Amino acid sequence: MPGVIDDVTLNTIAAVGTPGEVGKTLAMRYGGLVDRLILVAPSDGAPGDPGGADAKLLPLLESLRAAVGE
Repeated sequence: MPGVIDDVTLNTIAAVGTPGEVGKTLAMRYGGLVDRLILVAPSDGAPGDPGGADAKLLPLLESLRAAVGE
């Protein structure tokens, strides 16, 4: 799809970046508009696995909480 979707379009429809950047982007886009977000990460390990999806979402959740002041 990289040949079909340019960076402007991708950044319009998706939050792109490091977990910290994505958390800030989501807070800027949706803060004050929604009270819940559903985050989906690739499942590449068992729940609680140190290298699994839980570990990958944690930095994003921390940055999102910091961005909205929780």
